[in-house]
Amino acid sequence: MKTALAGARRFPREVAEAGVHRPLLAVAAVALILFGAETALVAGRPLTAADLDLERAIQATGWGPLALTFGYFTFLGGVNQIIAAVVVLVAVFLANRPAAPLMAAGAVSAALYQLAGFLVHRPRPPARLVRVSEHLPCCSYPSGHTVFFLTFATLLCFCLGRRYLPRAAFLALFAIDALIVFDTGVARTYVGSHWPSDVAAGLLLGGGWTALVLASKRLSNPVFGLDRERPRPAFG
Repeated sequence: MKTALAGARRFPREVAEAGVHRPLLAVAAVALILFGAETALVAGRPLTAADLDLERAIQATGWGPLALTFGYFTFLGGVNQIIAAVVVLVAVFLANRPAAPLMAAGAVSAALYQLAGFLVHRPRPPARLVRVSEHLPCCSYPSGHTVFFLTFATLLCFCLGRRYLPRAAFLALFAIDALIVFDTGVARTYVGSHWPSDVAAGLLLGGGWTALVLASKRLSNPVFGLDRERPRPAFG
């Protein structure tokens, strides 16, 4: 009887340990807690001197070749961003079907940043304070572009690169992903669509959610190569 009770007590813990990658879960927890703390601060104080100074500094910097890409990020907003998300989801489903649930879980980040924007409802940077070359409706917090590119680009690297690229090529792809995320944050601030703290919040929310879905072994093990069978493309 004692043995049975001891086994019953151990069972939930063993299931919990088997269900998550603890380091990724810890990263997710830290990032999402920091996002919650920043959200509370921004809700109470929509504009700070640090935000204004950093925004002006970014806009005063010559970004060289990176500046040529800023228009593409503007294009990939609104309906075009939704289309891009659908294309990515379909591509993952066709090329690596076991990874599709992971990609779909990552897409939930879009609903999260929409919810945060609705709750905080922070005004976008005004033209009387900074240069605004892209005029958008609604609210600025957090940066949806930053959440989108961090979540989708990172998960896409894992879903299509982790299994089918050599290690060197996969690492190079991840470096490109990091550059795209950095470029996104700079671009959204440079055109006056967001405050730097909006971008920081996007990094925390996107990074936290990405780490959280990767922490689920059920979702990520087929992508990390820890499942028993190598996934086959849906076609062929």
